[in-house]
Amino acid sequence: MIVNYLRDFDHARYIRELIELLKSQNIYFHIKHLLISMFSVIDSPTEQEIQLFKKYISNSLNLKTVFFEHAYGKGWTETVFKNGIMDFLIDQPAQKKPSLMWKLYLKYLPTDRRSGNNAGEYLRHVSTQYLRNQLSEPNETVLDFVNKIRDQSLLRWLSFTLNDWSNPKVLELFTKCENFRDTDPFGYFNALENMLSDIPNFAFEQIRELLFTEDYFDGERNSDHHSEKNLIKDLTDKIPFVVIGQLLHNLDAQINNPRYKDLGFNGDFKYKDVYLKDDTDIDNPGLLYKLLASCLRKAAAENNDIFKKFIADYKDNINHSYLRLLIFAYDINVELYTAEVSGLLHHLNRNEMLHHEGRLNVEFRILFEKAFPYFSAPNKQQALELIKHLTVKDEIHVYQRADKKRHYLTIGLTKYFFMKRLPKEVLEKQKELKTEYQELARKFKDKVDQLSSQSNIAQAVGRPLSQQAYTKMRPSHWISSFKKYDSDDRNWDESFLKGGLHEHSWAFKEYLSKNPTKENIDLVATLVEDDDINPTYKVRAIYGLTEANVDAGSLLPLIERGIEKNQFRTDQSLFLSSIGYLFNCDCYNDNLVNFAIDEALNGETPKHWAEKERQDKTSVNGLVTAAINSSKGKAAEYLVYINEKKYEDKVFEIIDILLQKESPQVRAVIYYRYAFLMRVDSERAFTLFVKHLIREESNEVLASAIWSLQYLANYDFDRLQPIFDKLIHVKNLGDDDRRGVSTILFISYLKGKASAKKLFTDFLMFSEETHFWAIHEAFEHFYLFDDSPQKCLEILFFLLKISKPTEASKDLNFQLYKLENIKFADVKGLLEAYINSNAFRLTEDLTKYLTISCKDEPFDCVNLFSKAISKKKDPTKNDHLRDNDHATQFIIAGFSAIKGNDSKSIKYRTKLLMSFDNVLSDYRFRNRAERILDAV
Repeated sequence: MIVNYLRDFDHARYIRELIELLKSQNIYFHIKHLLISMFSVIDSPTEQEIQLFKKYISNSLNLKTVFFEHAYGKGWTETVFKNGIMDFLIDQPAQKKPSLMWKLYLKYLPTDRRSGNNAGEYLRHVSTQYLRNQLSEPNETVLDFVNKIRDQSLLRWLSFTLNDWSNPKVLELFTKCENFRDTDPFGYFNALENMLSDIPNFAFEQIRELLFTEDYFDGERNSDHHSEKNLIKDLTDKIPFVVIGQLLHNLDAQINNPRYKDLGFNGDFKYKDVYLKDDTDIDNPGLLYKLLASCLRKAAAENNDIFKKFIADYKDNINHSYLRLLIFAYDINVELYTAEVSGLLHHLNRNEMLHHEGRLNVEFRILFEKAFPYFSAPNKQQALELIKHLTVKDEIHVYQRADKKRHYLTIGLTKYFFMKRLPKEVLEKQKELKTEYQELARKFKDKVDQLSSQSNIAQAVGRPLSQQAYTKMRPSHWISSFKKYDSDDRNWDESFLKGGLHEHSWAFKEYLSKNPTKENIDLVATLVEDDDINPTYKVRAIYGLTEANVDAGSLLPLIERGIEKNQFRTDQSLFLSSIGYLFNCDCYNDNLVNFAIDEALNGETPKHWAEKERQDKTSVNGLVTAAINSSKGKAAEYLVYINEKKYEDKVFEIIDILLQKESPQVRAVIYYRYAFLMRVDSERAFTLFVKHLIREESNEVLASAIWSLQYLANYDFDRLQPIFDKLIHVKNLGDDDRRGVSTILFISYLKGKASAKKLFTDFLMFSEETHFWAIHEAFEHFYLFDDSPQKCLEILFFLLKISKPTEASKDLNFQLYKLENIKFADVKGLLEAYINSNAFRLTEDLTKYLTISCKDEPFDCVNLFSKAISKKKDPTKNDHLRDNDHATQFIIAGFSAIKGNDSKSIKYRTKLLMSFDNVLSDYRFRNRAERILDAV
């Protein structure tokens, strides 16, 4: 306020005061920030202010950055552009690798000079924003400067962001861009999009031969051209009559494509079924064809010369593509084009193109219905005579199936569809025509004259009965239906999408899973005994009951009977799953156990999954998944679920044999669920597990045991040490498996297992990929036990010591959000060590945590924040040019928490003020500064 007053009252003193304030090293930066932000919005600077700007502001990187952040008006335009202050934008800055001497300068230079190296990129950013704003209403000075720019990236960026292209000189920006489309296709097409309001014809000329060709969208970029599609659609909206010629040229080229002609046909097939509508969907096929249709429709609405020429050129064409365009265009005003519609009717008839099906015919009949009332009397009579005598040769189909010829007759269907389109009063007056119509109506009562679905997705075979029917069927109905749908043969003459045995059996399974009543369980028992019913229904019925969690005792006799009658072969996988359900319910008998053992020893061998073998990391989706998709693997898995002393010796004997001799898939699935076997005899199971796994040579089989290891580790961790030692040195350990091993070792360490700490730290040393999850675990389980904080901190300090700075920075920064659940006093030392390390990057999560903790520990939090904010790190490639105001929020919290007038409080408020200067002078945190200034 005082400075503003002096500007008008005593301008000379005003200039002197400004110079002193800007030069002084004892003035806080936030004061200078306020002065520059005020200075930059002056509408008409005086000569003294211009000289001050040139001498004291334009030569300071920080002050110049603040100036360009706020100077959005036109007051400084002439000064800035005529005095070379923006000349650094003319050329692309050279990328130089810092020398050793420069690195030393950066290390020992004062903070404000060191920060300048970081903020150079940001200065360029705000300067280009200022330049773009000046281009919104450019004068000759700005345009002359733009003409000097040689930096191609800047020229492309300006072209990309500009919306006003009304000034012809601004267009030089775009024309000076070299290889714009190849270098930055998104920016290129966006620039053309922005030109459409002012110079659409120029935009069209740039891409007419590129985008207005079907081949462009059929090529490799087919899935990545949304901006191009939007551009050509908007061009057709903006200048429809200009682009018609190019779109028509493309269609002609496609129809007469030599590659089709050489095969004896033309490209008409590509457009026969393209859906035409007023609202063009750019993501569906045939975009250029649909855009041509839309443009011609607009031309037809005006009945201009372009459309008249199109009619003259194509009204006698026999390609569906052109005739459909005429039909679509005529529909905009049928009263205006009745003669043309009448002529098209006779043209189609002469060339034997009338038919009951096909998009062209349905669209024409819709148009005919609208236009007929406007026909002249002679044209009406001629149309009625044509319909009366209409015959279509293709309405008789004869095709061979097996040894029989079948006839598919639709004689008169085309005539019937035309008659339906005639006004009722016309039919009433034409007695002969009316009589024939009534006969055809009785013949084709179920036929509907309409356009088919637009979906290109193949139709799926459905269930033979409706969902409503399934809910109302009684047991007798089900049994009858099973005998009717005894195979998967379908009626290809009528409803070939109506399913058979497969679909009906799954429907029955689903029905039972939702309706496990006693009546339905009795129905399944009846089915099992009926040898005339396909066993598939029986196996899937039993499985449906397991999904409903039916009492295992009621299922046991059904499964036993299925084994006895050998009914399980039709769907062995589901049958074994039903046995697995019984075992999980601790329901066993000799028949079931012997059956499972026989399948485990002699069942189908797991298939070799080539695509899984190509994976370069271990995963449960590999061997284990292959195993459970085979009868041998599935049976082996279910054996470990048996929790019955009676079968202990037999089960352990078979498991021992399988782990010695079986395929990797079977061994993997046994190890995967091995922990269940501990319920029978823990020591015996544990000993057998260690015996085989120590000798296991396959890393993928070894990794499959991780799920079970988390339970076995609680039994005797030390005896598992050799296995863990093998696991932590597996180079291709998958992400999930690595996290699993890490969690087991870390929790075991927290529980006090003697060898767990060394194993865990060895794992961290061997695999950098483990660090991220280890940090997660340390923060997650920080208070699991009384001594957990100390142990978690040991691991975190260890990671900070061994990790590469870039890795530690990435891993720690991402996990710091978990700090909010940890007391500040417990992690103060860790945070201090982290801030002092080369891995440190100041993040929002850290400043948020300090802000939350500031209320209870203000002095320590201010100390840490002061160290953090003053430690300038060169921005990484992932840093944003502007961050949010989380750093400034801490300043507010600090001033709110430290309110005392004692020397300590005053000292720390001063430190806060210095931190605020650091925040405000750092481009990454300069946001909503006015809020902070008000607070302090």
